[in-house]
Amino acid sequence: MKTTTIIYVFLLLILASIHNLSGQNTADFSVFNHSLNIINPAFTGKNNKTQIATNYKKVWAGIENSIHSNIVCFSMPTQKGIGLGVSIINDRFYLYNQTNIAADISSKVKLDANHELLFGLKASVNFFGINLKNLNTFQSNDPLFMQNEQLISPNFSVGFALRNERYFVHAALLDVLKERKNTTSANTLNAMRVNFGAGIYHQLNPVLGLTNTALFRATKGAPLSIDITSMFSVNNKYDIGLTYRYNAALMTNFLIKTTDWLQLGYSYGIPTNEIATYNNGTHEFFIRIYFNTKINNRFKWRLGCF
Repeated sequence: MKTTTIIYVFLLLILASIHNLSGQNTADFSVFNHSLNIINPAFTGKNNKTQIATNYKKVWAGIENSIHSNIVCFSMPTQKGIGLGVSIINDRFYLYNQTNIAADISSKVKLDANHELLFGLKASVNFFGINLKNLNTFQSNDPLFMQNEQLISPNFSVGFALRNERYFVHAALLDVLKERKNTTSANTLNAMRVNFGAGIYHQLNPVLGLTNTALFRATKGAPLSIDITSMFSVNNKYDIGLTYRYNAALMTNFLIKTTDWLQLGYSYGIPTNEIATYNNGTHEFFIRIYFNTKINNRFKWRLGCF
């Protein structure tokens, strides 16, 4: 029991260090393309549909008390071209619990008949906690583990994007405020992160389309994270494809529009690094619900991520 506890504490410290460098709340989901406002507020409400989406992800399947991540996000357009959104991201791992609550606003500028420039702002509050009281220690009444760690950290992010009906490019600065908090166990640093990426759609034949996207995530002191995704769209109902996360994982993705207002998805990830020996992969589930919105849509958006 003591050995298991030591292992969990060691993994917890590793996860906390990774979080401080790269930020788990950047939505490390393989179907992020279908909730782009999570990684860039400029996309909030810009598919001209009111929608609510939720993701659930279990990392390191087969390991007890492994990482669980949840996202719930809501976005809507307005008649004046302003997009509004709210998102909640929660990560749990053994004693570790983090919740990020954010509000998004976006706008757009028409450049010509086929291009729009999008920009957005995200205001967020991060709640971070470690439940040390539930930790079994070698020495009872150890003052280091007699109280839980609780942190509240506000921040904001900005994003930009250029798009037409077939392609887009975007960039975002996340957690612009660099804030250090002292706690009884460690210093926590929120480092500004940069996301940038692009996507393009190809109509292969009347029933088959292909969307290719790339996402790069950079943080000072951490390796560059690269996601490459290819998704085939069949009859505008089924989306099937792969995501390759450089030096980390390969994921299969499947989404289906069961009705005009409901989309379901599943992704299974296989680690491609040394972690693969110790777990059974990663499972991810996705649900998106559309609501009727009477907004004039100038473009026939072809990209599956919209």
